[in-house]
Amino acid sequence: MPHHPSPEEMRLLQTALACQQQGDPAGAAQALAEALTLNPQNVDALQLSGILKAQTGLLEEGIALIRQAIRQAPSHVGAIYNLGMALSAAGRFDEAEEAYARAVAFRPTQPDLLTALANVQRQRSKNAEALATYRQAYAAASSHPMTTLNLGTMLVEMGLNEEALLVLEKAAALSPNNPIALSTLATVCENLGRAEEAKSWRGKLSPLTN
Repeated sequence: MPHHPSPEEMRLLQTALACQQQGDPAGAAQALAEALTLNPQNVDALQLSGILKAQTGLLEEGIALIRQAIRQAPSHVGAIYNLGMALSAAGRFDEAEEAYARAVAFRPTQPDLLTALANVQRQRSKNAEALATYRQAYAAASSHPMTTLNLGTMLVEMGLNEEALLVLEKAAALSPNNPIALSTLATVCENLGRAEEAKSWRGKLSPLTN
């Protein structure tokens, strides 16, 4: 069972977070090291140390620390998600997919976890699985602009232009100045032989890219 942090550990964690926010990674690292000296099993200190290592390019050290945190708290979704992020940054996409899938198993309707899983599935050219996961994310957050756009662009990639058009029109309505939504809409309309609609979407895009 994870140890409950002492008041001093909590103070050091708060100091580390403040240092990170102020752009002082050395100060953050020092505070986290002190917290881990007090309690080497402090889950938050372990995972924050791992994140900091990963952010400064020490990916393998960061991954090891985050894994250590997860061993202490196997259901810590934030640590599992951050492990996926570090593994992705290290190009270890198969392991990243496993991490994100584990996080999704704990929180199956959380859009950012589903999107992270879908993104790495897409990176691995597992397009059918990625599309299914983007659909799950969209079902959980259909009013979120990026969730909607992600599904729309994946549908285009899969050649499902009619459905993509409906989803991307919603994405453009949610985020009218998003150039990716507008340009992809224009492409979909061209794919469908709707030249005038494509021209209209490109007209809306032009002021944003000039």
